[in-house]
Amino acid sequence: MKFRGDPAPIAYLDQNYAFYHGEDDHIYHVIWNADGTSYFADVSGDYTYKSAPYANVWQDQLFLPATGTDGYVWESWYTPETGWSPWQNISGEYASSYKPYAVAWGEKENVFWTGDDGKVYWTRYDGSAWSEVRALPGDYEFIYTPYAVGYKDKLYAHAVTKDGKGAYNVFDGESWSGWETEGVWHKVKDQPSAHVYDDQLHVVYTGENGHAYYSAYDGSSWSEWADLGANYDYSPYQYEYQDNFYLTYTGEDGYAWYKTYAAGGDEEETGY
Repeated sequence: MKFRGDPAPIAYLDQNYAFYHGEDDHIYHVIWNADGTSYFADVSGDYTYKSAPYANVWQDQLFLPATGTDGYVWESWYTPETGWSPWQNISGEYASSYKPYAVAWGEKENVFWTGDDGKVYWTRYDGSAWSEVRALPGDYEFIYTPYAVGYKDKLYAHAVTKDGKGAYNVFDGESWSGWETEGVWHKVKDQPSAHVYDDQLHVVYTGENGHAYYSAYDGSSWSEWADLGANYDYSPYQYEYQDNFYLTYTGEDGYAWYKTYAAGGDEEETGY
């Protein structure tokens, strides 16, 4: 079987999972066990999909949202006791152009996607039912997949407008603030990356010029945008490991790279 698009890896109940979008438009997963064995299966149910899925864990359940070939967002969830649930349409009549994104926040499973109409949509699952689908307020039109993260009791959604601007929207538990552009001075593309580290919200965008741009928010103000250099392609990703903070990305040279964060100093770039 050949695959396309980005895989969706996740750790769940002491096992490593990776979900893939096959050339046959089915979704497959591989599970690696602690003893070194692995398990491969088709988890598509009765549907086909036009993009890679996303994987997220909430309340000991593994959630898998994906955009179907019919354009709608479908989701299945898994526990070892019940297995995979039937796939359910969670986007209603609001179609998705790209793969969705999910994050656990506010004691709910939150799923975001960008619609064919350029709006960013959002729905939440409280353990028994999905909420009504809502469009995040604001005057911009968007492309690519949004990214969201919780910070200081608020939920921050980040996305790229159709004219290449980075923008964010803030949910305080009651309402969204409306979209504001983030001030990146070059056109950006793809899904941004946001991560909370050392009590700050760190955001990275990939520029159409092959550079990456970074800013941090401390709860009161954003830092000046910094140019992280050239050789960036596709979406970046930030993560922590053993007390260090990393940025990993695919270079325009086709290699995988990562940088180690050093507050107030230079970052070290390393190839895999």
